[in-house]
Amino acid sequence: KLKPSNHTGGIDTIRPSKTNNKFVFYNQADPRWGSNPMGNKTLKEAGCGPTSLAMAISQLTGEKITPDTVAELGKEHLPGFSSVSLFPSVANKLKMNYAEADSKNRRFITDKLRQGLPVMLSGRSISKGSPYTPEGHVVTASHLSGNKVYIQDPRGENYSRYYPLSSVLTGLNKGMIVTPSSATNVEKLSSGTIGDV
Repeated sequence: KLKPSNHTGGIDTIRPSKTNNKFVFYNQADPRWGSNPMGNKTLKEAGCGPTSLAMAISQLTGEKITPDTVAELGKEHLPGFSSVSLFPSVANKLKMNYAEADSKNRRFITDKLRQGLPVMLSGRSISKGSPYTPEGHVVTASHLSGNKVYIQDPRGENYSRYYPLSSVLTGLNKGMIVTPSSATNVEKLSSGTIGDV
């Protein structure tokens, strides 16, 4: 079983898909769950929130907690888009710690990334080169390298890359983290451990 990593540079955990900085990656359009309903849409169309949260939970616990599992846990917060109320609700159900900060708290994001914690970011694109979409999008920041943030974009690995920190902060609504507590037990929801691919 993997333990959360404390790193300042590269990621040292295993991904359940193609290797890309060795961080857990899920695609919201994956045929295993992409057509699952989420309010009046599907996970493929609007599942960025549950997919980003599934990446973070899987990374931190070493268990494969997939986007469809997260969407089922938080379905009351998914009316066809990813409401930010999804994150504290699912964290509470899984007995995980939850913390958030608004767009003015740049240090929250950089400090958590330096501690090796994935940070889920909710925002809207208001400029070219943004990791968000004009309609609003949730992504997972996996690590920081200088003034660049690696974004795991649940739309697909072709959208996942380094973005300047300034681009990540522009249009940001909220940064959110979950961390396991001593009471967290996600094994019963897991489809295996990370590395059992």
